[in-house]
Amino acid sequence: MLKPCSILQVNALDSDGYLDPEDPGYPYFALRDSPEDTVWRAAHFQEEGESVKDLQIVRITFTAVGVTTLFPHVLYVQPGTDQTRYRLHGRLEKSCMSSDGYLLYSIATDRAHTVV
Repeated sequence: MLKPCSILQVNALDSDGYLDPEDPGYPYFALRDSPEDTVWRAAHFQEEGESVKDLQIVRITFTAVGVTTLFPHVLYVQPGTDQTRYRLHGRLEKSCMSSDGYLLYSIATDRAHTVV
């Protein structure tokens, strides 16, 4: 799945290893499964003074253990529209492990997916 991030968010993921949701009213991260949907969402929800060209797309890769562990309380799927919507509730980790040591998901921040 894909998520648009500002350069500051990508830097925070690299240095801190996590991101918290920015808005307490929306304690989740909206994820998409295609670059087109991700760019559309980024363009639609830009704040004043921001440019979609300043964003980068990060790829989140869930393992099978991760999906079964996180679904439906942390990873939520909302069907019924023309695109499937995903929400990851809580903190977004660069590499998320279960308490018993299984990889649940990881994030690639190789900066190769710049929005243009």
